[in-house]
Amino acid sequence: MRTDGRKELLALRDLLNTSIDSLLANSSLEIPSLKDSKPGVPPLLGGASKTSSAAAAQLIALLEGPAYTMTKSLGGHIASSLRVAIEAHVVETIREAGGGGLHVNEIAKSSEIDPIKLTRILRLLAAHHIFIETEEETFANNRCSIVLDTGKSIEQLKQ
Repeated sequence: MRTDGRKELLALRDLLNTSIDSLLANSSLEIPSLKDSKPGVPPLLGGASKTSSAAAAQLIALLEGPAYTMTKSLGGHIASSLRVAIEAHVVETIREAGGGGLHVNEIAKSSEIDPIKLTRILRLLAAHHIFIETEEETFANNRCSIVLDTGKSIEQLKQ
């Protein structure tokens, strides 16, 4: 059975608009930016938030198509990249440098990882809203990456 994708697209647009308007009208919480690196940023809970998230995911699946959806679903590249970032203590290295962003060569020195490979890994994570590339090959923590922070110094982590 063939359905009209335009109708789905318009319905998703309306659902997103309605749920975002509801979220803005009813939320007493500050809505954090993806660039925010403060730890403990509260999640936006409730129906409007969940509806918006679900509609956005469905919109991506509709617009990007089956190949993208399957690649994202079956690929372990994000999890593998996260593992590298965690084991290389990227979050802590950026934090110790002041948090405003650190060139990948400096991050790589601390972790003894090839900077070209680390750049690819961090760009992939930044494309998925984990880390921010503030300038060419310069990365900073954001509200997603900061969740990985152990709170320990690099010296403590390397012992």
